[in-house]
Parts: sequence; C-alpha cells; structure tokens
Amino acid sequence: MIKGICLALILAVSVTCFSQPVVSPAPEVKKTDYMTKGLRQRHTANAMFWGGFAVVVTGGAISFNNNYGGFLGGRNNKKYNHSGDIIAITGLASMVGSIPLFVSYHNNKRKARSLSIKNEPVQVLSSYGFATQPVPSLSFKLDL
Repeated sequence: MIKGICLALILAVSVTCFSQPVVSPAPEVKKTDYMTKGLRQRHTANAMFWGGFAVVVTGGAISFNNNYGGFLGGRNNKKYNHSGDIIAITGLASMVGSIPLFVSYHNNKRKARSLSIKNEPVQVLSSYGFATQPVPSLSFKLDL
C-alpha cells in the first residue's frame, strides 16, 4: 500500500516537472512590435540629428554674419554677439541627444532578429505513458 502511494506521488511529481503549467498567457511580444518600435526610434533619431545639424549650421552662419562681417565683408558691431553661438550649441545638444535613440534602435533591431516561432517538443502524459507532442512556442535566442 505504501509502495503504491509512493509510486503515485512520484508519478504525479514527474508529470508536473516535465510538462508546462497551464497559466494565463502573458502579453506576447512579437517581432513586429520590436520592428515598429525600432522604426519609430530611428525616425526620431534621424529627425533630431539632421534637425540639430541644420540648427548648428544656422547658428554658425548667424555668428559669422554678426561677429565677423558676414559674407560681404566689414564688421558690423564692435561687441561680440553670442546669439549665433547659443543657437549652434542648442543644435549640438540635439545631435548628441539623438545618440541614445540610435543605440536603442539597433538593440530593438537585434532583438527582433532573435525572436522566432518554432514547434518545441513537450512531454505530456497520455494513456500509455509519456508522449512527446509538438507545441508552437516563441523562442528567444540570447547572445552570451
């Protein structure tokens, strides 16, 4: 009797150890989610970088025109005007601020490449013993 109970407990534990638990599914992260997120980050980073570049060029032109006589020659005022420099520094800050967005875009692109859907074998208890049944699952490849 004790051997039968022990055998039943061991079988019950082995069934729960080798099969997947039935739980409510977590929100599934899809490859397209990473791709759209990365695409938005890339567009934002490009807009910040090239917009900052345009602002740097504009600020440099303003500074050159106000302080060094511009393209027509002759100095306009004797005091140095800092407005063009401030505009150029603002554009440079926008260009530097786009770097983390480029980095996160590349990280999301790499994550999207590592996700795939495969049929993974799972051991389930059938009427004759354990059987291997393929179950579609989302696999994630980690680069260590």
